[in-house]
Amino acid sequence: LDRGYNIYSLSRYDGFDVTNKETIKKFFLSHPEYKNVETLIYLPAGRGYSYALKDKIRDITVDGLENVLKETENIPILFVSSASTGLENYEFTNPYTLAKKEAELLLKNSNKDYVIVNPTECWGKGMRGAKIKLIKNLADGILKYVNVNGSTNIVDVSDCSNAVVDIIDNWEIYRYKNVLIAGQEIRYKELFDYVRNSLGINNRI
Repeated sequence: LDRGYNIYSLSRYDGFDVTNKETIKKFFLSHPEYKNVETLIYLPAGRGYSYALKDKIRDITVDGLENVLKETENIPILFVSSASTGLENYEFTNPYTLAKKEAELLLKNSNKDYVIVNPTECWGKGMRGAKIKLIKNLADGILKYVNVNGSTNIVDVSDCSNAVVDIIDNWEIYRYKNVLIAGQEIRYKELFDYVRNSLGINNRI
């Protein structure tokens, strides 16, 4: 918004179900102005990482993307994937990563004008789910991670958003590429200590 863009947001909370072909078709028929947008950002939200949710995750990430592609033929698309798809043995990882990788391949094999962004773990305003549970556990003195000497890579959600806008502004440079959006590598022990310190908890892990 600070750069003068008009942003339209559609989500399942608005009744926009990407897994329902008829819903998408009817929407674009009744809102033709949406077919004139400069760039479509497809961000399939994670429903978790459990294998019990694998079909739902795939429906939203892969089938949803395919449905949207069919109804937005001439609109360039920026697909928000995950840095985890770059893992060499990604086929042995969780359903979330598998679905993201499959969606990437679907996009690459299409005739669509696209860019794929691969952010690492995003933290910041509005985060929920597993990250909030982690912070709550730390506040309660509960630690479920076994390997505190492992590490992760965190990027602030605002930095990720700015990077996405920069990519859209420089589309010709990034077209048909995967773009890694990453922050600083940090050990889990350092992260946990930082969170606990921010919460005013003095004991260290």
